[in-house]
Amino acid sequence: MPGARPLAHRRRLFALLPLCAVTVAAMLPLVSCGSPASKEDASSTVTAKAEDDAVFPLVIDGDRLGVSSLDGNPPVAVSEPGYIDGVAYDREGRLIYVQHSGRMPGFYRVEEGVPRLAIQLARGDPSLPAKWSPDGSQAAWIGADGPGYGVAVAAPEQEPRRIGPGGVKDFLWSPDGSRIVAWEGWDSSEVSIIDAVGGDSHSITLNGFPIAWASSGDLIIWEKTGERNDCLRSVVTVRPDGGERHHLGGIRLCTEGGPSEFSSLSRDGQWLAWSRVADSEGKPEMRVVVAATDGSTIAHLECLRDCSPQSSGSDPAWSPDGRQIAWSQDGHILVADAGVWEGRVVADGYQPIWSPDGSEIAYFRTAGDRGSLVARTLDDGAEVKVLDIDTVWMEDQIAWSPDGRQLTVPLQAADRSDVFSLDLQTGDLQRLAIDIGTASSPSLARDGSAVVYYGPEGWTVTGFDGKSQTTHPAESGDTCQDWSRDVSRFLCAGRSGVYTLETSSGRTVAVTTRGAESAAWSPDETAIAFAFSRTLNVLDIATGMMTQIATGLQGNPAPYYYQKDSYAWSPDGRRIAFTNWRPVDSSANPGASTISIVGADGASLRQLSESPGFKTDLVFSPDSRHLAFMESTGRLVVLDVTSGKQSVEVPNAYAEPTWADDSSLVVSDLRGVTIVRLDGSEQLLLAVAGGCSQMPIGWSEGRLFFTNSCSHQGY
Repeated sequence: MPGARPLAHRRRLFALLPLCAVTVAAMLPLVSCGSPASKEDASSTVTAKAEDDAVFPLVIDGDRLGVSSLDGNPPVAVSEPGYIDGVAYDREGRLIYVQHSGRMPGFYRVEEGVPRLAIQLARGDPSLPAKWSPDGSQAAWIGADGPGYGVAVAAPEQEPRRIGPGGVKDFLWSPDGSRIVAWEGWDSSEVSIIDAVGGDSHSITLNGFPIAWASSGDLIIWEKTGERNDCLRSVVTVRPDGGERHHLGGIRLCTEGGPSEFSSLSRDGQWLAWSRVADSEGKPEMRVVVAATDGSTIAHLECLRDCSPQSSGSDPAWSPDGRQIAWSQDGHILVADAGVWEGRVVADGYQPIWSPDGSEIAYFRTAGDRGSLVARTLDDGAEVKVLDIDTVWMEDQIAWSPDGRQLTVPLQAADRSDVFSLDLQTGDLQRLAIDIGTASSPSLARDGSAVVYYGPEGWTVTGFDGKSQTTHPAESGDTCQDWSRDVSRFLCAGRSGVYTLETSSGRTVAVTTRGAESAAWSPDETAIAFAFSRTLNVLDIATGMMTQIATGLQGNPAPYYYQKDSYAWSPDGRRIAFTNWRPVDSSANPGASTISIVGADGASLRQLSESPGFKTDLVFSPDSRHLAFMESTGRLVVLDVTSGKQSVEVPNAYAEPTWADDSSLVVSDLRGVTIVRLDGSEQLLLAVAGGCSQMPIGWSEGRLFFTNSCSHQGY
């Protein structure tokens, strides 16, 4: 699968598999290379098969939620590995959280140290919001509602109810849990106020989106100020009926982001503080603004000592009683009294988090490439290091227990990227002895004997026999995007022409001296297709005869030259499919592109489709009857080559599709890795587990080969 692209989507915590074969049994973990998994064995692995037959690789000591007692001992894990957020304590003092991935996504309560599933979530898009109510008595989430999305509400042991209108993609609970405000998305114009009990709703029109509820019941919103500066927004309070507005100040907000990243509302709802401040012209100001939510007071936090004049404040956080505010500035944690607004340095670090009684602050501190979570008592300055942590932008997983004696924390495994195979007939799941390091876009050799990837040292071929060879293109800037079936030779293109590069010796053999942007072998490797000067050509290697099959071509916008992912040979070697992008000179218009097919001899040119945006990753089915490709929107489309009719559509796909057989593809999307058949049926193979990037790289003899790339960089 040459030319595959790395996954780029929201990544969170993940768990790793050991170097052994794992037998997949129905809800009964068995590890074939060791004893049953246990908490004491940090490398132990379990797998399980759920009712939908999806495989979930899990590790006992992987990324999960932990509880630290602040006594110097390591935190104790209280959850399975998974993508977890919304960590809090309910009114009865129980730890609650939302788990979006793993075996059983849903809303969890920790009772006597044991996590218990309170409300199950249907497996779907893990990026859609799901939130416990403020008191933990019920929960709400966004789920599929026909072709759109809607709000569902449920309490433990109750069936979910759909409430309010459809078409919303985000929401907030009111402080008392009686209402929900929901909206469609960034810069939404219509906001719905929903009764969480009865389900009745009404809508108001806003030029922005809500970030919080004030104690008065008003909504606090980021509101767009006009077209002259897209980054300048106003902080405004508004009544739920749309009336009685108060302008609190400005904020410079150029991209979508959660308000918890740069704002804080006091517990009584009377004060709002935010960073990313902007003046009336949209220019950033180096400070934190504090405003009374009734519009009566606006002030700026000041660091009087130990801060450089040009430093900026961030991460504001109100004490539980609202009498003090903490923030980060110039590597320090500062605390100021409400009404005075002059900060004193209490510690070195950032992202302060108050204890429930206001006597302690937890915060992050970095040293080199390592980070720590620290808790400090304000009276005597005593510090306790809670844990070392790789990713320090996870404040939504950290919460103080009501008695102030414990902190919940994210427990992390090491960053790594592994290669796996999964046999669909036997369920055999194996981690392969291949170290691809930080290489991007690994692919399976066409004969299934090796993994090919590009790294800092060049192109590397690592066989399943453990042998590895690395070679470089002849010239810097040349592209080697295709290789022979047995990976003994790469096909490269550059200013000097098209040439083959022997894997073992690095020897080059010229195919044509005409400059080229990209090149691809025919299935039998007797001809090549190559692009140069906006044309696509076919060269018969034996005779040297060249045929120009398409002209006036342009690839996708980045980069502009015509890459190999813009065209593909049919497996029978008779035809070539290609795309042509026609940009429009407007940032708001992505232009349009066509998909066409032509004979390898240049005859029988036909256009199959045309639609907005650009297309990449063209791949024929093994029988040459269908063509799959990716659209710039992330949608995967399959066309019937004869009729041009669309057979399959998969939204939110991540990578070049892999054909399993003539009638089914392997697709990576928000749910995980799925078999999608041309008749519209689907089978989830590998569910999202801990937010790791599971990327199919090839299919051989009934086995799916894929990578697990794990990152602790948050988004």
